[in-house]
Amino acid sequence: MNNTHSQSGFSLVELLVAMAIGVVLVGGALTVHIQSHEAHTFAERMARIQENGRFAFDVIGPDVRLAGYWGRTEKPASISRRTGDPINPMPAAMAPNNDCYAGYWTNITVRIEAANDDQVGIDNPFDTCIPTASRLGGTDILVVRHAAATPTAVADLIPNQLYLISNAMSGELFVAGQQPVPPGYNPTDVIHQVMTNLYFISPNSSAGNGIPALNRLQMVPGPELAIQELIPGAEDFQVQVGVDSDADGSVNSYVSPNSPLAAGASVVAARAWVRIRGERVDLDFTDTATYDYADRQVQPNDNFRRMLMSKTLRFRNGSI
Repeated sequence: MNNTHSQSGFSLVELLVAMAIGVVLVGGALTVHIQSHEAHTFAERMARIQENGRFAFDVIGPDVRLAGYWGRTEKPASISRRTGDPINPMPAAMAPNNDCYAGYWTNITVRIEAANDDQVGIDNPFDTCIPTASRLGGTDILVVRHAAATPTAVADLIPNQLYLISNAMSGELFVAGQQPVPPGYNPTDVIHQVMTNLYFISPNSSAGNGIPALNRLQMVPGPELAIQELIPGAEDFQVQVGVDSDADGSVNSYVSPNSPLAAGASVVAARAWVRIRGERVDLDFTDTATYDYADRQVQPNDNFRRMLMSKTLRFRNGSI
């Protein structure tokens, strides 16, 4: 007895319908994947930009707040070997070869200095160490001076580094290894490293030519001034100083560093802006925003994502 089994598969119509459904499902999954990837990339890039901006103020903020701190000495004019000391000046031979100007490295009576974005060439007081080619056009320069927050033990002094020994009455600068610890001070009198930091934007960075960066020119053993790159992608740095015009301890107005209102005025605070951009272009994005800050109004109209961050910093050591 023979049993005949008939076998049937998909018809052509059924196969086409199944293929169409599969294409729709795969296309939908692919679309979701692409959108998810783009969202992740966007969030990652913006987080990186925000992180860089926060890091900039994590570095600059404490530096500015310490401006004018000189150990146990409240009056920098009482510190020997400072710039302009008529009795016991620092030997000129010890000055860094790349000093920004004569006496820059020991000019502790000026705790804050700055150059506005329109101060270029010979009008830039720091042109010797930060010439026009090394500074991105349209950006400010900020210099902050103070003693390190933590004292240094005599046994831990770094050779060829600038230090300050101080007490309640006076202080004296000295270069460890080249000069002895100044006599006349008690073993309990504190020694602090002298910190002089200059912040500026360079047109190029370690991330590549044409990618700007926030840099710090700092005092290192030698003594010498050395540039340290802080953040690639920082494309602008602007500073205004807070002027106390009625001697009540509060800010009456914020002005540009080279404003006549800042000359000889009591400065009690500073306001800073850092504009950070991504290191790579985003062809699916055009930045059409207008950034209005300090004395600037910027409309990039390019394919970089960016963020503008600002902070107001109050000085803790009196006024200038």
